[in-house]
Amino acid sequence: VHNTYLILWLNNGIVGLIAFAFGLVTAFVKASKNSYLAFPVLFAALFQANFEPWLAASLNPYTIVFFFLIPLLLIGDFNRIPLSASHEEDNKVKRIHE
Repeated sequence: VHNTYLILWLNNGIVGLIAFAFGLVTAFVKASKNSYLAFPVLFAALFQANFEPWLAASLNPYTIVFFFLIPLLLIGDFNRIPLSASHEEDNKVKRIHE
C-alpha cells in the first residue's frame, strides 16, 4: 500500500489511526506556539502521507528525522527572534567593526 493512512488503518485499526492522527496534530498545535514552521511541516507531511508510506515505517531515515523534528519545533527557542532585537544586534555589530 502506498498510503500511510491505509497502512495504519490495516495494522492498527481505525482506533489506532485516529489516535496516531490526534497525537500528531496535537503535537504540532503545541509546536505552533513556538515556531512558525510547525503547520507548514505538518501539512507537508500529511499531504505526502497520501502518496508515500515513509511515515508508517520505523527504520526509515525520513521517519526518524521527522519525529526528531517535532521536539525541536516544540522547544522553538532558536527560531523566534524579535525583529527589533535582531536589528539592534546588527547595529551593534556594525558599530564594533567601524
